[in-house]
Amino acid sequence: MLLLEWTNESNNSFNDTPFYQSLWNETGCRSVEISSVCIYHTGLYGIYEMQSFYRIIFADGAKVIRAGPEHIGTGDTKTVEVNRLVLKENEFIQGIHVAQVKCNLLIYGIAFVTNQREVNFGCHGTKKMVYLVNMIPEEPELTKVVTFSGEKDRSLYLIGFTTEAFAWKAIGTHICLRELVAQGRAAAKPSIEEDVTVAASPGRCNQHNSVMQRWIALDDADIFRYILKFLIPTRGSQTTSAV
Repeated sequence: MLLLEWTNESNNSFNDTPFYQSLWNETGCRSVEISSVCIYHTGLYGIYEMQSFYRIIFADGAKVIRAGPEHIGTGDTKTVEVNRLVLKENEFIQGIHVAQVKCNLLIYGIAFVTNQREVNFGCHGTKKMVYLVNMIPEEPELTKVVTFSGEKDRSLYLIGFTTEAFAWKAIGTHICLRELVAQGRAAAKPSIEEDVTVAASPGRCNQHNSVMQRWIALDDADIFRYILKFLIPTRGSQTTSAV
């Protein structure tokens, strides 16, 4: 999902997406994700500068941090305060809240909302004439922010971001398992009773392995019907609320 997009970039606009795509094109690249975001804030001009840093993981397991482009305003930098959001393991940005000045649209504060916490930099609506803009996707748990874009003058006054879905990460492994069997490169184990993980937690593991065995063995036409067995009908739009 792209909240803001600039098709004609000028000296005042920025978009990290081309840089992000160039990282994916590096030889052996397996994954690219934001590892940290650096924010430069001034009392007069708000968020003066923004820069993202990316972690690349290669096929051989090597990890490298690449600094993204710097997006710098033209305002006074004598009283710059530097803040940095460092993402923890398995943490990702879901969206942002922006504190923006009504008269000139300058961004005075940014709150990064991750799947684990919310981190605030700068002013956040405590001053008069500043209002908050909520920029959270409808289903934040299904996507993560991968790039930022915006426009700047003396400081940032427009900001947007691009997100990517987790669809493949959620089911990709299971699809690959079926594809290996379909190509004749692997076969399902006939028995999993001697598996050490089953011995440690027999009830839960036996159920999981049973599902995986069926997932691999079923024909494509039968998968949908099998998955429906794990769903319970809901009333949906017919749900009534108490007055």
